[in-house]
Amino acid sequence: MIAASDSAVVSWLDGARRQLWRALLRCGLGPRFISDRSARVVLVAMFSLLVALLCTALAPLWLLLLGPLLLGVPHVIADVRYLLLRPPQRLGRARLYGIVAPLAAMTIERALVLAGAAPHLGFETACGVIAVAAAIGAVPLRELGARQAVALVGWLAVGAWLVANPRLTALLLGHAHNLIALVLWLSLSRGEGPWRRYASVALAYGAVALLILSGGLEPIGRALGVTSGSAAGLALADMTRLLAPGIASPWAERLVLLFCFAQSVHYSVWLRLVPSNQHYYARQGPSTFRSNIDALRRDLGRWGFALALVSTLAVPTLAVFDPVRTRAAYLSLVLFHGWLEIAAGAALWLRARPRR
Repeated sequence: MIAASDSAVVSWLDGARRQLWRALLRCGLGPRFISDRSARVVLVAMFSLLVALLCTALAPLWLLLLGPLLLGVPHVIADVRYLLLRPPQRLGRARLYGIVAPLAAMTIERALVLAGAAPHLGFETACGVIAVAAAIGAVPLRELGARQAVALVGWLAVGAWLVANPRLTALLLGHAHNLIALVLWLSLSRGEGPWRRYASVALAYGAVALLILSGGLEPIGRALGVTSGSAAGLALADMTRLLAPGIASPWAERLVLLFCFAQSVHYSVWLRLVPSNQHYYARQGPSTFRSNIDALRRDLGRWGFALALVSTLAVPTLAVFDPVRTRAAYLSLVLFHGWLEIAAGAALWLRARPRR
């Protein structure tokens, strides 16, 4: 196998990147963004919000279809890489196994469902609840502080309700995990640069969410007809039944558009923003595609990298034959990653020192 880092494609991408930075240097913008990681990352975040908003306004159904097919596997790989293989804090063996084992069981159950077995939604939800509980309290009893104990008891109480309402839990998880990724990135960015920069990203995200929920994109949708018809068989009615069941129009459609925007930002967070964080990338200057791929190979190992590459290519390849079913199968198999993000968020929150 030819090493990905030596491929002509990677060399071409790095060449294009160098030309971009040279152009920025000529217009006076480059020095600041090359030397100041915080400014550069916030600029990327704002650009990601803008692109997500434009795509949601102009082609929401295609974004909902193609996003998971093209970026889904890479972003799940980033999830596993940055939350399990290179976590921002040491998890410890008990906590790591406590998170991975139930999420692996959940994924096996989802694979069996795809093979024709009956789903057990309560079991899936219980696996997720156990993973988060492990992130909170899977430590020796003598190390379990009062804050962790209270959080664990509270989570188990919430978890009992979640297990009793698995369908609603799945719906809430689908919507909430998009936002959780942004919150995780903001939490990891504490102390990395002026807080106002990161606050501006959160405010911009909130402003777009309010714009969508208030119907601000509906005139564009009516004028262009972007929500009528379907995207290779994926229709708006299908998405409202899935993401906003029982909710009347126009709120159902607005929730779908909000999910569309949030999912796009979610991918940007894991593929662009988190990898640039100080916990994972020490240099102030921008990285290259070659160095990024080499780092991925080191983190995943030879066989892990090969599996990641095959999986990344397999999903869009299968989608050529049946994009809607391939999308649904992918989303079913990666249900675990939403729970993984909640578990990581809980562990990160417990690590943070309360402000006095």
